[in-house]
Amino acid sequence: MSIPLELPAHSFERSIRMPTVTIDSDHPIIFVYDEDNLDVTIPEYSDERPIDANLSCVSIGTQYRDSGPTEVRLVAEATGMQGTPVFQGRIDAPSKTIGIHTSEREGWAKINVRGEFAELRVWVNDAREASVVVIEAK
Repeated sequence: MSIPLELPAHSFERSIRMPTVTIDSDHPIIFVYDEDNLDVTIPEYSDERPIDANLSCVSIGTQYRDSGPTEVRLVAEATGMQGTPVFQGRIDAPSKTIGIHTSEREGWAKINVRGEFAELRVWVNDAREASVVVIEAK
């Protein structure tokens, strides 16, 4: 089951337009989606599956704030990656932009992609509680 997402009008007001951001949140999950996609649906989170996806969003479990912040890198091309590959697929990107969001719907970074579907690959340093997440978006 997926949970519909109601998007705020300006969720990127606090965004950091850099490929690497540090997120320190009480809710250890981030979401990757196109904020202009009116049909975004958040995948239902499960402790059994810290990474989940549907056609419009990828959810990635990260470490709790008590363990420290999470570094997230959003790049157009990932080369020489270390870590565990945990996702490869595509999501809808009608505005040709993909962003990183917290569960509080704060936008932290975004990147342009080639078309109306973003090809994504995700690596983490720990599949259960990642403190480093690398997201390649094309």
